[in-house]
Amino acid sequence: MCRPNFFIVGAAKSGTTSLYEYLRQHPDIFLPDIKEPVYFGSDLDFDTRLCARKTIHNREEYLKLYQQAGDIPRRGEATVWYLYSEVAAQEIYDFDPEAKIIIMLRNPVDVMVALHQEFLWDCNEDILEFEEAYRAQDDRRQGNRLGRTTHFRQGLIYEDVVAYADQVKRYFDVFGRENICLIIFDDLVEDDEREFRRIIEYLDVDRSFLPVRKHMNARKPTHLRAVNQFFAARPRLRRVLLSNIFSQTAKRAVIDVVTKLSRGKGEKKKIDPALRAEMQDKMRGDVERLSELLGRDLSHWCQTK
Repeated sequence: MCRPNFFIVGAAKSGTTSLYEYLRQHPDIFLPDIKEPVYFGSDLDFDTRLCARKTIHNREEYLKLYQQAGDIPRRGEATVWYLYSEVAAQEIYDFDPEAKIIIMLRNPVDVMVALHQEFLWDCNEDILEFEEAYRAQDDRRQGNRLGRTTHFRQGLIYEDVVAYADQVKRYFDVFGRENICLIIFDDLVEDDEREFRRIIEYLDVDRSFLPVRKHMNARKPTHLRAVNQFFAARPRLRRVLLSNIFSQTAKRAVIDVVTKLSRGKGEKKKIDPALRAEMQDKMRGDVERLSELLGRDLSHWCQTK
């Protein structure tokens, strides 16, 4: 059976969905309809009873995702939590030691804020205000202050999610840094065509192809969160509707339309400057270690905007 030979491993809220959709358009690249099957990363604790995302743990079922790939040379998978996982890098290497690895990184403070918004949408998070959720991390490490629809408690420790230095080093150690394509979100925003060309060159596919590009996985309309909460509290009903009736592509299209229609509702909130400064100061050491690891100064991530 066909197998994946490249992996977009993270990070969350760093442009991976846009890249996934760009690459799906390339005639020499196959990506399955299911994004984030979470096949690797055996230390990731998703509650599959409550999680709307379909996770796959059976090897045969996982490889079936690629049965339509035919003779397409590049076959990929995108799961943003592989970067966070302490074991996914080695598990992927054991699966295919020559696999191509793509890592995308973004300012950790911006990621934490965006991830909180994402988790509100999918009902993993039940604390509406970001600062309160940020302050609740120590309690949550002890298993407290979790919501009844929380399905991925590890993700609620926001600071751990964006502690990138050790996460990236793990992939460098396993695959060799020369075998990894690393994209900084700032560069993607500055010139997405340039970064896309760099990625397809790394994947060794037709460099003349350019996708139709648009921003994907935008901030979700949390004023419609009550709809998700209704289904999150009824996992069997949600599983029937989402898993058996609508394809992943159709679900993403519906969310995209709803998001566009919901723009301008005043739901975007800026965090308090004092809180941002506190978070930047706390992440400074990790950002410095990441800068040294990459040989690139990322200190602007810890500067006041």
